[in-house]
Amino acid sequence: YATACIGKWHLGDQPEFLPTAQGFDTYYGIPYSNDMGTAAEGSKSNPGQPMPDAKAAAKKKAQPASDEAGIRGNAQPPLPLVENLDAIERIKQDGQHSITRRYTEKALDFIRQSKDGPFFLYLPHTAVHFPLYPDKQHMGKSPNGLVGDWAQELDSSTGQILDLLRELGLAENTLVIYTSDNGGALNHSSKNTPLRGGKGQTYEGGIRVATLAWWPGKIHAGSSTDAITAHFDFLPTFAALAGASLPERKLDGKDISPLLLGKLGAKSRDTFYYYRGHKLEAVRFGMWKLHLDKGELYSLREDIGESNDIAASHPDQVAQLRELAQKMAADLGLDGPDAPGVRPLGRVADPLPFIAHDGKVRPGADGKYKHLD
Repeated sequence: YATACIGKWHLGDQPEFLPTAQGFDTYYGIPYSNDMGTAAEGSKSNPGQPMPDAKAAAKKKAQPASDEAGIRGNAQPPLPLVENLDAIERIKQDGQHSITRRYTEKALDFIRQSKDGPFFLYLPHTAVHFPLYPDKQHMGKSPNGLVGDWAQELDSSTGQILDLLRELGLAENTLVIYTSDNGGALNHSSKNTPLRGGKGQTYEGGIRVATLAWWPGKIHAGSSTDAITAHFDFLPTFAALAGASLPERKLDGKDISPLLLGKLGAKSRDTFYYYRGHKLEAVRFGMWKLHLDKGELYSLREDIGESNDIAASHPDQVAQLRELAQKMAADLGLDGPDAPGVRPLGRVADPLPFIAHDGKVRPGADGKYKHLD
């Protein structure tokens, strides 16, 4: 397979963690969230909001965090656009506005170049993460503000990709998955109704996301499933469909291609564990979901909005779910990184950002530019 990653990576910005070190042939994108640049260059505010004074921002610049969560706030370095291993641009406001269009153009080029053989494209858009920067031609076009404008631009981007697959005669031999990494951020205008909560929470509004699968001739249009599935199912599913072998390590996911293809009797899992970081906060079994600390029990079949706590009237279900939670003590743990199933973090001594505050590009990422202003 020809493979490409285009977009947000956020799995490490040091050379050994980048996409081209993890199996991708090529990479193009912002290697983390678009809010992880400087305030003075537009990474901490939406377009139209007053830009902070550069000198004042510099005075407020915090020291880099001493823990492993990374550099925060105004101490964060300039936002880079990366191609393979090289920093090729310092992303400012205009660059944020055009990033979805540029990702789309790169994706279309990759498909055209790879049309005569098998290919895998991972396209994790920067949109619709805060700050909200739709292309200027899309601004003001939706009734839902900037987040709606940017969602419409994503819709246009996806349409261009599907149109190209049809034009090249690849549609019936290409599986397209469209999904999201988490629920919408309520503090940035997202709306998750009828789900409760949002990004960063383990209520359904923070975890459950819309997912579409498109494969003309293989996946029936308009079909759906209420089976419990997750992103970690993609690896075994894609491997099964492509005839590839799986790595020899424990995998949490399972092949859900029978569900996608509408096979009779196809099933997924009946249990799902809701973690926030290393802390297990909730457990689901079938329709039942228990929030462990609060002791709240909900039936998601009748109450997808988690508004009616029925723990008091269903003690057996509460006990069953707490027993399921305890099983994770021997795997990913209940609260902390020192559990048997938690892999050690990747670490690098003396890591450097792609672009320093003075514009210097780090060694090894300076194949095209030594300095980016």
